[in-house]
Amino acid sequence: MKKSMFLVPLAALGLLAGCAETGTSTTTPANEPTITPATFAQQCEAAGVEFTYVDPNAGITEAEAKPAAGEEDCVAATGTVETSYTAEKGGSYYTYEYMVKRSGLKYAHYYWAEPAADSDEATATTIAEAAALDNAEYVTELFPNDGKEYYVASYSNSLATKTFVAVGSEGNIQTAIYNTTAKYDEATNVATWTPGITSISGIGNAILESGKCNIVMYEYNPTSNDKVGPGARNFGARMECVLNLEKSTLMLNDKTTTLTGAEIGEIGDKLPEDGYYFRPCLEVVKMYSLG
Repeated sequence: MKKSMFLVPLAALGLLAGCAETGTSTTTPANEPTITPATFAQQCEAAGVEFTYVDPNAGITEAEAKPAAGEEDCVAATGTVETSYTAEKGGSYYTYEYMVKRSGLKYAHYYWAEPAADSDEATATTIAEAAALDNAEYVTELFPNDGKEYYVASYSNSLATKTFVAVGSEGNIQTAIYNTTAKYDEATNVATWTPGITSISGIGNAILESGKCNIVMYEYNPTSNDKVGPGARNFGARMECVLNLEKSTLMLNDKTTTLTGAEIGEIGDKLPEDGYYFRPCLEVVKMYSLG
């Protein structure tokens, strides 16, 4: 009985199959999935607006290239010491010139912002207008497209932190972070830093008193698991610098009088109370890896 009951539905299926029309069967094509724009470029494409995204940080990617053959060893050129993260292994900047190049790298971010009431920024209220704005090619976030006016705002942060350390005549350690870029003289192979120091009674005096300054230039990438090389989790260098007084300047509080070179030397090893803006010229004499 169980066997016959099982055969009945099978026979019925066979009849249904036999009733089917012969020939190629057709199916209804599935609807294309709707993609919600995640970037301004996708938003423009969905709106039929011509737009090409440009990476504002392409220069950083280019600087992450490994040293060319023959440039890996900077021991003779810069005095880099042998450590667990030597320049040869990619754990540090390999030349003064490369260090200076990275000192000027900045990560830039562009985004949409509402202008202030008295702003003269060029604005847009539609996607098409937004795509035509200057610097819009660098924006990734979606245009609000809510009928309000927006402009392309931006900010940039240095890729590396530069910490300056100097010890005064009384042994007091002074530290400061300056977002400055170093310079490089190819003819002399000399790299220099000239931070603008307004708190001259602290680190400014310590630099003048000792004639020295150490600088740590440090890049930290929390997204990387690599231990060495550009773009690694930790990358940078430690530098010993000496003060070149002849190339240094000191602006006084009146903001019109600037002392240079020997004029600063004549005031002794203490900056004057009416000193306002000290720009010491710090020459790098030795560069070490971070390890």
